[in-house]
Amino acid sequence: MKSELYVIGGIREGERSITCEVISPAGNVTKLRMTKKMWEKYAFSSADTVSGEIYREMKHDSEICEATSRAASLLADAPHSCKALFTKLKQKGFSEEASETAVAVLLRRGYIDEASQARDIALKMAKAKERGPMRIISELQTKGYPRDVASAAAESVPDGVYAEALRSALAKKARAGIPEDKKERDKLTASLVRQGFSPSRIIAAMKDVNKLHREAK
Repeated sequence: MKSELYVIGGIREGERSITCEVISPAGNVTKLRMTKKMWEKYAFSSADTVSGEIYREMKHDSEICEATSRAASLLADAPHSCKALFTKLKQKGFSEEASETAVAVLLRRGYIDEASQARDIALKMAKAKERGPMRIISELQTKGYPRDVASAAAESVPDGVYAEALRSALAKKARAGIPEDKKERDKLTASLVRQGFSPSRIIAAMKDVNKLHREAK
């Protein structure tokens, strides 16, 4: 039985990568892109013929190259955890192996620093969204950061930032002051707990607000 042979078509060398056309036995043309280091083991010339096995190996390398490039673009737009980046690559049609390899490559190159990213996100959540530590941990985990990384990030936010976030949230939710009715006060407390603040911190903040209201009268 005659083995399938693919033909190397045009080859274009870029600054960091090589793009080549491969013509299948049926005449279909596929463009493959890979890093120059990947290309070193092939180094074909136009009109060279390759077996189906070699073609599939080249296609595999090309997918990893494309997945890594796409992952780098995603990171340039916004920070991603390893898990979130892997999931997005899968959603864009890359195989599990290519997605895992792309994430590992960028992690090794220092493009992904989950601890630093999580700290930055935690601080922004506390300042801009008035989130407390427990809500921050939960949201970071939703973004794919491991529990220990999320917890450390929440702990890195200065206590004064949390205090200001709680005061701001409380001022918005209780413009007329802290409700005297226990049921309404409990509802207010529950809403702030959902934002990630502990009941003890909330009660202390409510006492401070009541004190300020009394002094203002």
